[in-house]
Amino acid sequence: MKKLIVLLQVTLVSFLINSQITLEKSYSDNQGLSIIKLEKSGYKYSQYDLQNKILKLYNLDHTIFKTINLPTLPQEYGTDGSITYISETLFNTDNKVELLVYSDSWGPKSSNQNSGSLKVINEDGTVIFNGDSMRVVENRSTNLYGYNDNSQFIYNTTNGTKMILWSYKKADTGFKVFSLPGTLIASLNETTIEQKNSYLPYPNPTNSYLTIPYELTKSNDGLLTIYDAHGRQIELLQIDNNFKNVFIDISKFQNGYYNYTISNKEEIIDKGKFLVSK
Repeated sequence: MKKLIVLLQVTLVSFLINSQITLEKSYSDNQGLSIIKLEKSGYKYSQYDLQNKILKLYNLDHTIFKTINLPTLPQEYGTDGSITYISETLFNTDNKVELLVYSDSWGPKSSNQNSGSLKVINEDGTVIFNGDSMRVVENRSTNLYGYNDNSQFIYNTTNGTKMILWSYKKADTGFKVFSLPGTLIASLNETTIEQKNSYLPYPNPTNSYLTIPYELTKSNDGLLTIYDAHGRQIELLQIDNNFKNVFIDISKFQNGYYNYTISNKEEIIDKGKFLVSK
């Protein structure tokens, strides 16, 4: 009996020693959360409130570090806006936090309609670079460009740090290379919070209906799969090459972020996310 009691005690102590995963803090489910590393201030929690256009940075003890109001960006043909490269020294040499905010959107290829906005702002909302006629150069699709390039658009080189953008102004179209005052650290490549797909859903955010453009390759039919923020499949739709858009009634969806994939018989060919906000 004593041996049994001792064995149970040892088992309980071992369980307690090895069960050290504890909940520190709960954050809103529909605003996303990631960890970034700033050059001077170190690691922070980053939360992007898309609906209210606010970026919140928290210290590792979960106290607020910075609250940054973001500009409203065009959304008529695509996403409501993405942010990337949250930094303290990449875009400026002062002690403020800066970040790049952009809306990289377009209409159907046949419409030849382009829109978008791109700005670098600091933590008090001051615009330190305005590129409203430009787009970021990344995630280029084979269907649209003839080749695939999933790289970022800011690079460290032997001649300084460079940013590549593309201007869609008729009088000044083409690629533009900009020199940046800072140096890109490795962790900044992981701070992107964005919609990275070839065709963007709209309107986004939405409260009733959603249109997802698509183009199937290597197959005449495919699947559109929608997942909630916890990875649970909540919708599965057959799609085919007879159409270039799928129209979805999302009135039954709960508020929050949703992910989707578009696949053919061989592979996933596109993916993205959208926000339901009622």
